[in-house]
Amino acid sequence: MVFDQFIRRRSNQAFLGFFVGLALFSYVVMTAVKDSTPPILGATIATVLTVVALVILLVLVFSTVGQMRPTSVIRAIHDRALTARKEEAVLLGATRRESISPHEVAAVYRARVTVYVTHVVLRMLASALEGADDAEICLAVTLGDHVTYGDTLATVLDGDLDRAESLARKVATALSVSPQRDLAHDPTTGIDELSNIAWTSGSTSKQNPEVAREALFAMEDLAARWFAEEEKTPKRAADRTVPVVYQDRDRERLLDVLHSMLVVGHESHQTLFAAAVVGVYDALVHRVDGPTRDRLCRDLENSGALLDAIPASPALDRARRAAGVWPPARRTP
Repeated sequence: MVFDQFIRRRSNQAFLGFFVGLALFSYVVMTAVKDSTPPILGATIATVLTVVALVILLVLVFSTVGQMRPTSVIRAIHDRALTARKEEAVLLGATRRESISPHEVAAVYRARVTVYVTHVVLRMLASALEGADDAEICLAVTLGDHVTYGDTLATVLDGDLDRAESLARKVATALSVSPQRDLAHDPTTGIDELSNIAWTSGSTSKQNPEVAREALFAMEDLAARWFAEEEKTPKRAADRTVPVVYQDRDRERLLDVLHSMLVVGHESHQTLFAAAVVGVYDALVHRVDGPTRDRLCRDLENSGALLDAIPASPALDRARRAAGVWPPARRTP
């Protein structure tokens, strides 16, 4: 993850590109040298650029040290996940969450390779559906999903079988796939990377609760923003959207990851980290409503057995009392 974030930064790309360009320029000057014509101008430019490169090298070393810090990596992943979510929000705002077509499934498009879904070009799907009355494309995958050969990527609901088969073939051109996940367009990649950092740091693998809490707080911020986004975003009428069904699974994925953090605290017996996780649940419960609130409360209530197995801690006890998951008969002397 550190390496992935390092090469994604524009400044690092510019620095490395400068070094490569200087090396190529010096090589060209060397190859153009003739005994009768000294390369005065070329050598002067190369010397000046070399001095600049030495200064840039110092800046690169200093910035690299800062970029390798866990907090910097976590912040970079957090920010990229927010950017990716904004791009996906455009897709969500123009599509449907549920099918309204009166027709049954007429064609199915299946994966021919084992890859990750990295991008959905809605413009191509909308163009393919022009003139296809009552036809609807239901995507069975979302950004970041891993698909294996033969998995269903999309189904077409239409009364015309021939047209449905044609639409199913056009889905292939609208879905971008890659052997690797792409954080630039897929927010779930950022969620999984933060979860991986929190799990590795908070579990007995490394026993570094400070880094684990930093990753946990980054996920809390994503959850607070995305759940608030759900409440503020108005629902568009079905007739004003493209006849494409696309599910929003980012929030569900984030809730799954938050619950796994309770398992991390139980596995490592890190009382401070467990208390931080309970505190995140308590904070989010007071910010959301509806099914999301019910899911958070249910997960927190079911975590009693995990929390009971963690050694006694004043911080954890305070967090459990605040969240309302304090058993009456717990740890009586």
